Amino acid sequence: NEELATKLAAATMTSSPMAAKSGTAAPAGAEISKAVAESFVLIEGDRQSGGGFLAAEGANVYLYTAASVFAGNQKLTIRTSGGQALKKFGNLELCEGLDIARMQVLDTVESKLEMVELDAVIPSRLAVLALGMPTSTSAVAVEKANVTGASDGVFSMDNRALRSARGGPVIHAISGKVVGVIGQPFVTPTLWPNEGYVPPVSQVVTRLNQKLVWVETKIGNFLTESKRMEEFDDATRLAAAVSSVSLTGGMPQLEAVVPGSNVSAREILTKNGDKSLAQSILNWKGADLTKKIVTNEIDIKKKWRGILVDAQSLAQRGTAEMKPAAFSWYHRAWAEASLKERQQVLDRITQAVAAAN
Repeated sequence: NEELATKLAAATMTSSPMAAKSGTAAPAGAEISKAVAESFVLIEGDRQSGGGFLAAEGANVYLYTAASVFAGNQKLTIRTSGGQALKKFGNLELCEGLDIARMQVLDTVESKLEMVELDAVIPSRLAVLALGMPTSTSAVAVEKANVTGASDGVFSMDNRALRSARGGPVIHAISGKVVGVIGQPFVTPTLWPNEGYVPPVSQVVTRLNQKLVWVETKIGNFLTESKRMEEFDDATRLAAAVSSVSLTGGMPQLEAVVPGSNVSAREILTKNGDKSLAQSILNWKGADLTKKIVTNEIDIKKKWRGILVDAQSLAQRGTAEMKPAAFSWYHRAWAEASLKERQQVLDRITQAVAAAN
């Protein structure tokens, strides 16, 4: 039965020098040894931060974390919870289809965790400890939890309190061995996120008792992909805003909601006020009408068509070079979805240009 399976699993995960202080179950105070605590790594980026951990594999030491911790950042600072800065790494390795990444650590480090064996059983109700970001007292946060089920290379936990532990380790409460990496369900970024919506916390843990296939890339390339996708989507949103603007009485009307979104063209144009395309419309709309500038209909149409052609050019730019298959798996679905959205916007603008002739 399940209770017996749990006991057997605990017995096979023999105690290691990195074990938690308690030997039978998640300890009341969720205490961990100094070596376990100092194996925890803080990854701080300019856009988001997360956790990670050091683990030995043969003669090598790796920094493990969630791929989503790196995504979106352009600058990274990586240090152990004990304060040691880590600066020398091998290439980034991504595990296809799972929110997990690793880099070989070339700095000399003292503390490192032991990984669970590939054939180890991780049954439901197995007592584990989830390690999270250090608190204001600098102590690594530790939460007791139990495994609640496994599927498709991951398992879930019944304690979702560690909101900032993404990338951190989940260790077996008895042996201290790492059984998983805290990640998140992969959701393709949407062009029109619901502003103010905060998705529910979901502690999805990538199992480490399975064979993981690593694909090597360079950390710089991975970070560049994120930046490239964000810039591509920003251009799509601006072009989409222009495509939803109409002329009434010789003036652009900006209150229409952009198709597929919950925001108006004015909001997007204002957000992109530093770009010449947005300025062309906002300055036109904001002209001082008390000057009673008289412009004939032909000039108005010519001016408007010029703006539409500029938006069409913006939508065409970079489209041919956007090849999703060339991206890492983590950004591939995002690139496919963004390219589809861009084509729809380009079609609308092309129709608007034709109508303006």
